[in-house]
This record gives sequence, structure tokens and C-alpha cells, in this order.
Amino acid sequence: MQVPEGWEQVMQALEKRFHKRLNLEAILLLIGMQEMNIYKKGIKKEDKVDLMHIGLCKLLEEDGYYEIVGYDKDGWPLHELKKPLPDLSLASQIFFIQSKIIQYFQKIGLIT
Repeated sequence: MQVPEGWEQVMQALEKRFHKRLNLEAILLLIGMQEMNIYKKGIKKEDKVDLMHIGLCKLLEEDGYYEIVGYDKDGWPLHELKKPLPDLSLASQIFFIQSKIIQYFQKIGLIT
């Protein structure tokens, strides 16, 4: 499967930091945790799913797909779809998300 330029750099940086190779879901969880300033172990399964959703929405905010429209009682962001997501094959969806992850980590300075 084809991967976007910069993907291996992301994978190597994360592997160096966490001492293992992370899958796409783990990276989305990590982004969600970063955005929510959660740095603890033992997160409940339902919170992990919410954090992965936050991570994905964060990646897609940049291009105007999602927007934060408020916060729930616990301070978690509520996202609203602002424009339709592209109709892509599964392989193209993965490539698209990987590209957004690369942009995210470039923006926060993890990779150049």
C-alpha cells in the first residue's frame, strides 16, 4: 500500500518516543490525548473512542470539514461536520488520514 511522503518519519519519531510501532488508531488516540491535555495511563475504553474521535476531528478541522461548536459538561469538545468528507476508497481514506497526521506533527514540531 502506498503511503504519503513523511509517513515513515512520523512512524520513526513515534517509535523512538514510545519504543514500539503505533498503528493508526493509536496515533489518533495520541492526538486526541494531546488536544485534551490528557497524559495518563488507564483511560477507559469509551474515553479512548472519544479521544480517537477528537483526534480525527482535529486533523479534519484544518480543511474545514469539522468545527468545534461547543463543549459538553465535562469540557470535551463537540464537533460538527461543516462540509462533506470526500468519497474515498478505504485505501484512499487511510492515505488521506496519514497525510493529515503528517501535517499535524509537522505543525507541532515533531517532524520537519
